[in-house]
Amino acid sequence: MADARARWADLVARATRGDTDLAGLAGWVVADAALGRLASRPLAERERVRRALAPGAPSDGLEARVVAVAIALLREPSADPATLPPTPADLRAPTPRRLRALVEGALDPIAAATCAGWVLADPRRRATLRVLAEEAGVAEEVALAPIPIAAASGRAMRDPQEGVSLGAHEAGLEAVLFARPSPRRLALYASAAEAIRGEAVGVTTEDIAPGYWLGRLERSVRGELALRIRLGERTFVWNFSLKGP
Repeated sequence: MADARARWADLVARATRGDTDLAGLAGWVVADAALGRLASRPLAERERVRRALAPGAPSDGLEARVVAVAIALLREPSADPATLPPTPADLRAPTPRRLRALVEGALDPIAAATCAGWVLADPRRRATLRVLAEEAGVAEEVALAPIPIAAASGRAMRDPQEGVSLGAHEAGLEAVLFARPSPRRLALYASAAEAIRGEAVGVTTEDIAPGYWLGRLERSVRGELALRIRLGERTFVWNFSLKGP
């Protein structure tokens, strides 16, 4: 993508002129690696950025970890994650919108690095994100944008910004919990216009649309929830940890 090339060129230029925002430079390097682009960068340019990062790097904290991972990846972009320094990573799966923001370069460098750290930890995650990046035109409209797809049906749906994200599923789903109005509701937003249905004891379906499902949670539903999901032709269980009344 042109934007990715421009961002890399800007990164090299900043490194060349001695930019002191080392964590910022490093964050974009880690994101570039997660997107499968770093290996294709010219060796001389990678080395220039690596030399800029090495001196004066933070000695501890999150930024230090980001810089250490970036330096290791600049040396060997295809390194096994197990051989890298501990990679800062989101504790739970980033939402589809957060992954889209990573692909588009819309996250700040440290946020991009932690999101990329989650991706780098698993070959399947790396492969999925790289396909999305390579097919950016499709990814922006479908694979990483579940909300517009659900809205395209013309049905009213809950705005996910009003709730709390419970994370994303590798099947292309994002789950959002709404505490208000009572009783609580759980919504699923899909990355494709497929039929969704969630089933569990104490959960009642309130609305269904292509790429969207909304269920009402009875007050008895607390703690762990094993939601049986039907997504198109697939059936699987997604486990949630619910807090609150």
